[in-house]
Amino acid sequence: MFETMPDTRHLKRRTGARRSGQRWYVQVAVPKELQAKLGRKTIERALKTPDLREAQRQRWAVLAEIEETFKRAREERGLNSVEIEAAAQRRMRETLEAIRRDPGNLFERVSDEVDHGLIGEGLLGDMQYDLAEGDYSRMEKAADVVTSRAGASLSDEQQDELGQALLRADIEALRAALALHGGEEPNPPRVLNARAIDPVTLERPSPSRVIPRHGEAPPISEAAERYFADQVRDPSARWTRQTEMQYRASVRLFADYAQDAPLDAVTREEAAGFLSTIGRLHRNYGRSKKARGLRLDELLARSPGPPHLSNATLNRHSRALHGLFRWAAKVGLREGENPFAGQQRPTGRQSRTGWEPFTVEELNALFRHPLLAGTSREERVHPGRHSMRTALRWVPLVALFSGMRQGEICELAVGDVREEEGVAFLDVTAAKSEAGVRRVPVHPQLVRAGFLDYVEHVRGQRHEHVFPGLKPGGPDGKRNWYFAKAFTTYRRACGVMRERVGFHSLRKNVVQALERARLHQSEVAQLVGHERGFTFSVYSPLGLDLKGLRQVVERISYEGFSLKHFDR
Repeated sequence: MFETMPDTRHLKRRTGARRSGQRWYVQVAVPKELQAKLGRKTIERALKTPDLREAQRQRWAVLAEIEETFKRAREERGLNSVEIEAAAQRRMRETLEAIRRDPGNLFERVSDEVDHGLIGEGLLGDMQYDLAEGDYSRMEKAADVVTSRAGASLSDEQQDELGQALLRADIEALRAALALHGGEEPNPPRVLNARAIDPVTLERPSPSRVIPRHGEAPPISEAAERYFADQVRDPSARWTRQTEMQYRASVRLFADYAQDAPLDAVTREEAAGFLSTIGRLHRNYGRSKKARGLRLDELLARSPGPPHLSNATLNRHSRALHGLFRWAAKVGLREGENPFAGQQRPTGRQSRTGWEPFTVEELNALFRHPLLAGTSREERVHPGRHSMRTALRWVPLVALFSGMRQGEICELAVGDVREEEGVAFLDVTAAKSEAGVRRVPVHPQLVRAGFLDYVEHVRGQRHEHVFPGLKPGGPDGKRNWYFAKAFTTYRRACGVMRERVGFHSLRKNVVQALERARLHQSEVAQLVGHERGFTFSVYSPLGLDLKGLRQVVERISYEGFSLKHFDR
């Protein structure tokens, strides 16, 4: 009798001494009309088994998947949320398997970005930051593999959904790796895609609680619109646009959490629960423009780990909502206690949470960057065109030798640079408070660096502002809106990565330098735009004259800090 030949249709076996040798895989020819679209002539799927019977058993499910790939490619269909969830779970599962097999090779298996030198918590922090920012660029290769495997054509929205889910998969795999390294058992989430269905609860993941819709007051969102209209009615007392947007964001999140319940149905329990829930958001969640249109559950899905919102930020949300409910009681929409009363959280001492001055080493790094040290005096003082780079060459330097705030410097008009009694000074009118309106003499170091010559050059070009390259931005059209982000990027490029330092640190450096020079607190306060205290404000309301202020400014110096390269 003839021996029956085994059924090996679409089955191939690898040969060789590698680990994959002798294992079966499925191979299917791609129809000619789809080869250009799929970028290949054959599709192969590893079965990860050397046993023929097991390969035969697995074959039919794999063939069905490949056939679905062909069908999807012909119809130019995308991936639905459940399929994206499956792809993300597959990536996380395969990565976890690789971690268990070879923990020492962990970080190379988790991310392609191994050459930037970050491992462990550092890499995790980078990935979480990208997730909060909605930046999925590091997942482009992985997403291409998924779409190619499925023969899918994705819309921009689907690409974002896939990128987010895959990035969460890598984050959870890395968190599991760190747990393994610490001797703990990983506990990955059931759902990686915020738009998928939880396989246990059969619901989409959501932080919202069901609040009974009893009560006679209007819903939170409707009452809030009346509240906002009241607050911005009087131009002389209205909020800034930025404050209004922050308050609106707080109300929108709470209305989402509370399912827009009637205003008089909200309890202290819901208020406390809301603050605890948003406390899980990544501290940078609001910086992405995409975040503004997302629901709370979607924001939480993009914020899987620390650093979370600080207590200070939670208190800002609490104050915004406390104001809404206080107004509601005033106009008769609600009775009883304010649910957000007493919900403030401790923030610790200011010295532990506020900005710190830069060290001398950090100052030297900031002011010896090629953007400054590599620019000739002619280019710095007489720029042909103005840009963000032009402003970066001057604004930090002005801050370091004046103590002025970032916004005050960026808003300077050419007419604000004046001279009286032989003293050149900056006339600060765009200030945060009455005390902030002041005159700040120009430091000799700024004169030597050519700042006054630069201002005259700008004046001759008939520009209105001292830094015409700065464009207004943000809800209030502030000229430091884009500069603030640019300086952060510049600071990091200089290698200054320490926490609790930023542009405001330059102002701290000035106050520290004047304190070490043994100047009186009231003199320092007058220079930097602070209240001078009851005695001096009442009995010496005019304060120091320009010549006296010039003597204060001239005491600003930094031992070990040099700007000799500015004299070239």
